Amino acid sequence: MKPAPPNQDQDRQRAVTAALQARQQGSTLRQAAAAANIHVATLCRWQQQDAELRRALAEAGRQAALARRQPRPSRPQVRWRRDCPLCRARVVVRTARGRVPFWRCGRWPLCPWASWRPRAPRNCPRCNGPRFWSASRKSVVCDGCGLRTKRPLTGVSDRGELLGE
Repeated sequence: MKPAPPNQDQDRQRAVTAALQARQQGSTLRQAAAAANIHVATLCRWQQQDAELRRALAEAGRQAALARRQPRPSRPQVRWRRDCPLCRARVVVRTARGRVPFWRCGRWPLCPWASWRPRAPRNCPRCNGPRFWSASRKSVVCDGCGLRTKRPLTGVSDRGELLGE
């Protein structure tokens, strides 16, 4: 392979800089190549020839993904009932993809009960059916009759008085 003329090296360096900047802003490899005014195959070929460029583009993509990902707001901890509403067996907490918790009967697959919401400590006063915490954990809802109860405030007020329970 013969060496490239000086202005080609400058053009390549400009294109690489533009591609890296685009990757840092969260662009895909194809979008980064378009921002650098080169074909994506050319950028892939350059990556294959230069391990340092490949690492730099990958690191820029990882940093952009971390900056884009925002932590989920945490939900308040709530007390929940530990028996299955169908068979009265022990309820276990499992984790789905993405670290999302869900509640499932410990006798699964014999018992099909599962829920994305934890079960409230007490059954419904109106129909005696199981109640579940809302997704925000601010209220309790009965699936049978639809009765919704807001969660009482707990803690200390500005004046030092005990709130709620």
